[in-house]
Amino acid sequence: MKKGGKLGRLELLSWINEMTESDYPRIEALSDGIAYCQLIDMLHPKTITLIKLNFYPRSEDDNYKNLKVLEDAMIKLRSKRTIDTAKLSRSKFPDNMDFLQWLYQYWLQNKDSVEERYPAYARRIEAYKKQKKIPNDKTNFEIHMSSHLIPNDPDFDVSERLSPDLNQQRKNQLKDLVLSLEQELTNQVSNYKLLQEDIQQVEEERNFYFQKLRQIEIVCGESEDPVCAQLIDIISATPDEFLKAN
Repeated sequence: MKKGGKLGRLELLSWINEMTESDYPRIEALSDGIAYCQLIDMLHPKTITLIKLNFYPRSEDDNYKNLKVLEDAMIKLRSKRTIDTAKLSRSKFPDNMDFLQWLYQYWLQNKDSVEERYPAYARRIEAYKKQKKIPNDKTNFEIHMSSHLIPNDPDFDVSERLSPDLNQQRKNQLKDLVLSLEQELTNQVSNYKLLQEDIQQVEEERNFYFQKLRQIEIVCGESEDPVCAQLIDIISATPDEFLKAN
């Protein structure tokens, strides 16, 4: 945990996955809005109609529509937090990280109102069945959801039959995550090299001008010209004295 009680990226991701019985691979994937909606559903039952959510969003527009459900719920709750659905739907890390940090603090303030463990996956399945008009007592059916919405836990009971391409979806997600981390690492290394070059350039310029000033100081020190005396005073002045003089 970071200073000030804020959780880091991996801690927050682990927390939201645990709370919503999900398997989001990275913060940016939360832009689908489903985990956000379910956390509000946990804290404020009947505030959000989960059946309105698209559990297999494929575009920014799909994300936006899911996040509008969240925005409507927060307005209903008279929350002071403004939900920028357009920004969140673009799958950018800073926007979703900022909102997730706020949501974590909101959960801390309201979690005591939750009397029992929230059955997040069961709630998704319940909403999914209503969307697809699947009878409640039917257990053998295909689930077409984003793979991170299916708990990836060997101890978790997933009795419904998963869609055939689910494993491939998970493989693709992990591949995308690795590529994203590799790109982030490459960018960080590149930025570090540029910073080192800038530092070296500044040091070279500093040494160059210092030598020039030193040469002027030596020449002026050997002269009785009043102008040289003034130059010596300027060169010898402390930063505070220099600022006061200007």
